[in-house]
Amino acid sequence: FTDGGDSAKRRRFVGVLLRQLRRGKGGVWALEREAARRRRQETSMAEMLRRTPDELETPAYAVVAADRPGGWEVREYSEFSVASTRRDRAVAASGVPIQQPSLPAAGGFQALAGYVLGGRNAEEEKMAMTTPVLSSAATGQMSFVLPSKYWGEGAEPPAPLPESGVQLGRNGGGALEQSSALACLWFGGFAGGDEVARRKEQLLEAVRGDGEWDAACGDDEDAQAASILLMQYNDPFTPPWQRRNEVALPVRRLA
Repeated sequence: FTDGGDSAKRRRFVGVLLRQLRRGKGGVWALEREAARRRRQETSMAEMLRRTPDELETPAYAVVAADRPGGWEVREYSEFSVASTRRDRAVAASGVPIQQPSLPAAGGFQALAGYVLGGRNAEEEKMAMTTPVLSSAATGQMSFVLPSKYWGEGAEPPAPLPESGVQLGRNGGGALEQSSALACLWFGGFAGGDEVARRKEQLLEAVRGDGEWDAACGDDEDAQAASILLMQYNDPFTPPWQRRNEVALPVRRLA
């Protein structure tokens, strides 16, 4: 989930903080020490991997250019499939229950959770949750990665219900159409609109200044910005110091 006004962000942060206080030991001081420790490690990909839920499937990739200046890397992704919908759709009274219907993109999350987790598909199949959740500001789409049994050629996921507004897609729902190589810049915290915009610009500047990689769409700056995806690896209630977020741009190796 991204964006939202200041009041929504405050409510979300307070909710996360209270949840962590109930679960943890040592009270507020222990949380503060943990948050400070995570902030010091935030530029490390090793730390980001520790923040990735290890019980959830995630698309397979190989790192082909590691530790680029500024905290980004290039990955070669294998094929994966997704279920997608409009992220700004309204929360439906008839949809699966969600804990925070007032959060930004809650309607899109509800529709995808109904298809994947709630069995609201033609086969009434309840699938396992995966990570990350992909979002495109250019298309307004939010996508859940499907389980790996549906990634291969000829695999047929359950059809979405006609009224669900959910569509299925290969090539990462378009993420891999321009290139299977993605330049990925990682960051922690909540992926609010201002922070995501800042990280996108940071990634674009890094790739434009790189002598080995270039945007797959060419030199058009508007097209480059429109090609960037946001990838979020944690549930909405994970505290900011334990979150892994990334912005990703399709790239090509320069000759």
